[in-house]
Amino acid sequence: MGKLSAISCQLSAISYQLSAISDQRSAVSDQRSAISDQRSAISDQRSAISCQRSAVSYQRSAISDQRSAISDQLMRYGLSPSVQACSTN
Repeated sequence: MGKLSAISCQLSAISYQLSAISDQRSAVSDQRSAISDQRSAISDQRSAISCQRSAVSYQRSAISDQRSAISDQLMRYGLSPSVQACSTN
């Protein structure tokens, strides 16, 4: 009877160990999934930053074009852009 009890105890211990290993594997899988989600979020943020930088670049270019157009118009009327800018202040 003692042998059967010892074997039963060992089988129970093995069962607990297998359950713990399964739980650890699940935890590792969850961590990997969380890391993958974080990487995706970082990638999305980088893409958003890149788009914002492009938008700023386009806006700067548009502002530069507008300034050039204003300067050209002032020159047509014989006004210096710098003098005109000072006289509006």
